[in-house]
Amino acid sequence: MKEILLISYFFPPRGGIGVQRAVKFCKYLPQFGFKPVVITPQKPNGSFFIDEELAAEVPGDIEVRRSFSLEPYHIYRALGGRRKQDEADLRRGLSSSKKYLDPLKKLYFTLQAAFLVPDAKIGWYPWAVADGARVIRERGIAAILSTSPEATDHVIGRALGRRFGIPLILDFRDPWTMSHYSPRRPSWARRRDENLELKCLKQAARVVCVQQKYIDDFKEKYPELLYEGYKYRVIRNGFDPDDFNDLTSIIKDGFNVVYTGSISYPRDPEPFFRAFANTRAESSDFAEEARCTFIGEFDTRTLELVRSFGLDDVVEFLPYSGHRTALAHQLGADALLLVSEGYITAKVYEYLGARRPIICLTEGEELRQLVTETGSGVSFLPSEWFKMEEYMLRLFDESKRGKPVSGPVPDSLLPYTRREQAKMLADLLAEVTGG
Repeated sequence: MKEILLISYFFPPRGGIGVQRAVKFCKYLPQFGFKPVVITPQKPNGSFFIDEELAAEVPGDIEVRRSFSLEPYHIYRALGGRRKQDEADLRRGLSSSKKYLDPLKKLYFTLQAAFLVPDAKIGWYPWAVADGARVIRERGIAAILSTSPEATDHVIGRALGRRFGIPLILDFRDPWTMSHYSPRRPSWARRRDENLELKCLKQAARVVCVQQKYIDDFKEKYPELLYEGYKYRVIRNGFDPDDFNDLTSIIKDGFNVVYTGSISYPRDPEPFFRAFANTRAESSDFAEEARCTFIGEFDTRTLELVRSFGLDDVVEFLPYSGHRTALAHQLGADALLLVSEGYITAKVYEYLGARRPIICLTEGEELRQLVTETGSGVSFLPSEWFKMEEYMLRLFDESKRGKPVSGPVPDSLLPYTRREQAKMLADLLAEVTGG
């Protein structure tokens, strides 16, 4: 069994969809000959949403080292701030127009965009590098795997790879400088960020992305990477069939559309709310029985949209819940809403695992293709909200015949399981470590 160093800013007990890829790698990689040792930061109590059930999935023999991290958010927390780091309005401040922020927060995000490169987590870097170096000396680490966001993970991995001559694999769950969530930096800070990105990409033994578009964008932005095409691989996100074992569906009366996750800029749910309101106006039965349940973190604009379309009485917002609770809501849904800024979000794979009809709102071609090829639902462009009405009415009529009983995962969905993704990563690790 070879040991690898896994650098992941997002890790239990923190909850959320961004944590799960690292957790599932820890769960399944040992089945294929590679055992992670995890480096992750210490976080102030109360700074994030906790999911004890997800934390319990990390095997007991996986070592997790928590390094000190000095971040602006930690200072905010120490001074009495009570907002969690994952709250939607805090997240949108860095990449949006900041119109929803007060002057102090605008100043905070302006300074962050100018001086904290590649992100506000760079204060974790010196302590993570020191801890990583100790692990490498003690354990004979065969390879380094850094997974982002946050991009600081890759900067830490690059430093350790250079220092010890160990192969580095970069894993991108989201893009870096080309992300929709990338800060609006001044030109000199943007150049510094891009230079750091290119250095990490060039040093990496392999670069893994969750969808092909990220790879294409890297090569278009940095033509010199075209000569290293062998390094780039797609390993998608996925779902874990084990997560659905012994799970009781949360079923609500009537026709219920469920959304789990978060919504903030640049995700825009307005076309869905418009279609839902219009469908209610056209069908008295739909108006009487149709409801929506949103579970997670939602920015101010999303709440305002619900009010503006007169949907306050039929749209329920629930706070972040544990992973299994979110899955139970998905299983009990008549339809699952997916709103994407264009990326293939990790949530879509959970929706595939729940096997409920998906209403997908996105301009992302790869995501639209995935939904179509798996026969899991229908995708709509934001301008096609009126077509969404027809689909919702069809699902509404079908719901009266009852929900299908969940059974074994069909062969067509097996490539999208977390175990399969871990196997692909293990094959990659075998390539760079000599088998």
